[in-house]
Amino acid sequence: MTLSDNIVGFIRTSVPLGVGALVSWLVTLGIVLPVGTELQLASALTAVVAAAYWALVTWASKRWQGIGWLLGNPKQPMYIAHTVVAPAPLPGETRDDYRERTGLDG
Repeated sequence: MTLSDNIVGFIRTSVPLGVGALVSWLVTLGIVLPVGTELQLASALTAVVAAAYWALVTWASKRWQGIGWLLGNPKQPMYIAHTVVAPAPLPGETRDDYRERTGLDG
């Protein structure tokens, strides 16, 4: 069974966030801070650690096979770009009429 690219992307995003949250929680266990700053520190630390973890594992997975599992799934998701073509304005159509007909700003 293969996972859809959306699920793979979700997993590969969630794992670094979980690692970041765990590391920031462990780091802040022994730190006494003024009231109200714990959440700010934990949030900032989570973001920094998660981004660093993702970058490091992504870089390492290009060099060594199998490292991609540290992101929860070694497969990189592939997304298909969809192109939307706006309809052309009708001859003599005003900008307001075009907006009303298409819902687009033309």
